[in-house]
Amino acid sequence: MKIIIIGDIHSNCFALESVLKDIDKESPDLILNLGDTFGYYPWAVEVWQQLESVKYETHHLLGNHDALVAAQIPPDPEPVYYKQAKQNRDQLLKYAPKALDHLNTLNYSAEWEIDGFDFHGFHGTPQNPANGRFYPDDAEVKDWFPIKERSLVLLGHTHYPLFIQTGTSSGVLNPGSVGQPRDGNVNASWVVWDTDSEAVEFRRTIYPLKKAVSLLKEMHWDERSVLSLEKDKPGELR
Repeated sequence: MKIIIIGDIHSNCFALESVLKDIDKESPDLILNLGDTFGYYPWAVEVWQQLESVKYETHHLLGNHDALVAAQIPPDPEPVYYKQAKQNRDQLLKYAPKALDHLNTLNYSAEWEIDGFDFHGFHGTPQNPANGRFYPDDAEVKDWFPIKERSLVLLGHTHYPLFIQTGTSSGVLNPGSVGQPRDGNVNASWVVWDTDSEAVEFRRTIYPLKKAVSLLKEMHWDERSVLSLEKDKPGELR
């Protein structure tokens, strides 16, 4: 089976549209979305419509930004990116309330048995499924549950692509971010996993970045969110 792994779309409809076109070329059997579908950018309705049109079976996780979008009561204190989450919520309430119902069915983690592989999905990490972070330069995978053969731990949240092989057919994988990459490459990041060949292929998709940035500036959108589309390692936005 051919499985597509994506995450951290963050309401960037321009990036998602281009990635979905590339995904169509793969004719996958399944898509796994590791959360933070919404937040940061203003095109939540467009992203929801794009995902609804996907013809492949898709499983979704909840991300920390998704939880803010779904929440009826603002958090106290409000994070710096709450204004963007509220804009997403308001737009979805008005034009796509089904999306909010969908978010309320999701969890920060899930397990899937697919074609003889065990996939353990977390938006964050096993220790902190909502907000945990594991980066490529972290020294080792420790204090996690044992990773047996034909088993993958899937992580999102950091926006950094990584694959650490822990066995012949096991490892820890982060597909990077579709909507806001932070590894110094502005192109949308995602992964193809083939359960037959056990091959991991990282993909980067070029999308109309300049158009997205131009529209955001016309809207006087949050400056840090705009800069993060063109800037390496905007850590303050995590």
